[in-house]
Amino acid sequence: MPQPTVADVTVCIRASGYVSKTQVVQSAFPASKTITLEYITEHELSFFSDNEYSRPVAGAKVTFWKGRPATRPVSRKLTVSLGTFNLKNINPVVVQREPDGIKIVAGIGNPYRSNESTPEGKEIPPEGAMIVGVGGIMWNPGVRPHFTPRLLSFRTNSPSSVLSRLLRIWDTLSLSGSDPTSFPPLYIEHFEWSHENKIRYAEFFLLEFSDTMEKVGETITDENGRCHFTAPTPGLFYVQAEKDGMRSYFLTLHPLRCSVKSRMYEQTRLIVNTLKAGFDPVLTNFGVIPNVDLIIKNKDAQRGGIYAFRTDGSGFGYIDNLPWGTYEMTLTPPDEWGLPPKKVDVTLDKPRLKKNVYFDMDYHEISGRVIEKDTRIPVPNYWLLLCMLKPEAALYAQVKTNAQGEFAFTNALPGSYRIIDLINTRKPPEFMPDPSRYSYQFLTEVDPFQIDGYPVVMEDQDVRDIELPVMPAPVTTWSGIVVDSKGKPVPGAVVTLEHEDIDLDKLQPEQITDHQGFFRITRFGYPDKTTVHQSVLVGYVGNRISVNLGDFEPAQEHLQPVASGSISVNYHIGDTIDSLIIEINNENKYSLEGIVLDPQGQEFWDKEVYAVQKGIHLYAEKRKDGRFLISGLDPGALELFVHPCMYLDNTVGYPIIRNYDYFTEQINLRIEEGAQPPFVEVTLRKIGHLAGYLHDQQGQSLEYATIQLGHTSTDTPDYTTETNAQGRFQFDFLRCDLSYNLTASTNEGPVGSWEGLVPSDDEIQLQLEN
Repeated sequence: MPQPTVADVTVCIRASGYVSKTQVVQSAFPASKTITLEYITEHELSFFSDNEYSRPVAGAKVTFWKGRPATRPVSRKLTVSLGTFNLKNINPVVVQREPDGIKIVAGIGNPYRSNESTPEGKEIPPEGAMIVGVGGIMWNPGVRPHFTPRLLSFRTNSPSSVLSRLLRIWDTLSLSGSDPTSFPPLYIEHFEWSHENKIRYAEFFLLEFSDTMEKVGETITDENGRCHFTAPTPGLFYVQAEKDGMRSYFLTLHPLRCSVKSRMYEQTRLIVNTLKAGFDPVLTNFGVIPNVDLIIKNKDAQRGGIYAFRTDGSGFGYIDNLPWGTYEMTLTPPDEWGLPPKKVDVTLDKPRLKKNVYFDMDYHEISGRVIEKDTRIPVPNYWLLLCMLKPEAALYAQVKTNAQGEFAFTNALPGSYRIIDLINTRKPPEFMPDPSRYSYQFLTEVDPFQIDGYPVVMEDQDVRDIELPVMPAPVTTWSGIVVDSKGKPVPGAVVTLEHEDIDLDKLQPEQITDHQGFFRITRFGYPDKTTVHQSVLVGYVGNRISVNLGDFEPAQEHLQPVASGSISVNYHIGDTIDSLIIEINNENKYSLEGIVLDPQGQEFWDKEVYAVQKGIHLYAEKRKDGRFLISGLDPGALELFVHPCMYLDNTVGYPIIRNYDYFTEQINLRIEEGAQPPFVEVTLRKIGHLAGYLHDQQGQSLEYATIQLGHTSTDTPDYTTETNAQGRFQFDFLRCDLSYNLTASTNEGPVGSWEGLVPSDDEIQLQLEN
């Protein structure tokens, strides 16, 4: 047997957040070698003037403050929810630390609300809880998100960086955007993956900049507006540059953000919002005080200056081109409010500063309790809305009863109100309003002009001891199976409930039968044992409704079903109707069976599987394993689609939240007449990502360089992008089983290249040098 040879091997290692290292090692097979990488501590900064020329600012003083240290390596990636965000239904994801890990207090489909609030009206989570996200958008309490969620990879100059599905766990990360006060730095403490609903969460602590933070150094920019900073230890550092009245934003540095380009501003913009104390402007606009006169005086005697403006009808006022410094604001509300002027000091130390000013009002209380009508037992956790009718109609406040069934609206002003019961119709409620109390309507959106409620007239005193009777909400249930003409169960059939003489709640979607053809549909409404209602249950194969197939695919209007059947059932509200049998004419049809596996060969549960044949979509039943079965197929060609999802829901016509760890698989099949369809095995493919930085020989970032990426088997590039201010580039949704060729070029010609496979478990970090 030949002896293993010994040779000198040159090993080059590059990793994001670490200093690249090249080392010559003596290697023999078999052998192992440990190479230690150091965090990046050398940072490069560039500052430019905020004008049409954007010239470098030479001689600017740059000050550095110390943030949190780095204690863990950059070695794993984190995925957070990519759910749909709806401004009308802000649902923060809240997690709470428990002895055995992280408990999800509230999340998608489970809104979190608190009876406690700050004077500004912001909700207070329970002790130990952290608000970590809102349906895919990072949530800063009290700030209304103003953009639509989208799939973003890690880019440090993006306000959504922390939402990246490729975000690496790092002790200190930062967010930046047009308004740094809306997206301050965040500290990642822990992350948890919930197997139950397949949605991942992260836990964050908010970092606030303060004058008490430790100053670690100062430097001066050179003639090119550049300077360098060597961090004494790896971690987060705050940076600000100033010169002759110009200042930059408070910037952040950490090993993943080793270079920064920033503008310096001579003046700032001040935004003032005048509000009533005790109201959350995110919930309702009623807390606004409009048309407030403001006089702003610079407290620096040498600089001087007096400015005046007025807030608009939404309580907002804007003033631009204010010099840096500390100002005294005098705010005078209109006379009809009867409020005295208020003086507030504000320090303009950012290019854009928003200041909320709250006026104390002479509030009164509207309070009472919610009880069960027959037993008079208090009802806890019951939601109520307070709507003001005069002098203006608006959603005023919302509360939830405590353990004793008590509620209190503590910030009511004189006027006319209605107390309205808030019922979530997406699932059967436990209690409903007593129909004798007032005419009730199911609520989806509140309109005080159209919905009746408990009337309250508030004068100059509290209104207490209101009793609101409620009753257990009766649930009507229809259940059974769908069979074909031979009595065989039909999995994957769609069952919908239609009423001819009554309209119960409308928000329950249609159901898909399971692998045994079973279905269960529930509705709720007021109990009525004297009136007989009629319902029609329709079962069919081949969807005929509009279905959203994902973020990147438009909704499609499907054709008529290939087979259907129905059954008419009489019922009273509150009945349980079981053992129903819906027979559909599904003769001479074929069924397609298969299994979906992940790249490791394990069954993949959360998937949307359907076939398209002759323009008709036929869905598989949804089950908690990797198998699927599609019925109602004809001989001939068909397309099979497998959509990886974030969680499973046994409904149809419901938006699918895609799982962007895997590609959607599309397979062309054919069923031969008279032959048994083949058993289909589908293996999901991981999505690959490629990212890197481009620097010149002096280590300077190359901005706006062209990066082209294509398959090595073709001569034409498939993807093209440009480097950002830090020289960074990135490509997403790449095939991990294909070899790619990457080239970088500037106006002067090619400057670097790379060729290889993209790994499936992480992103490649490239360091291309000219």
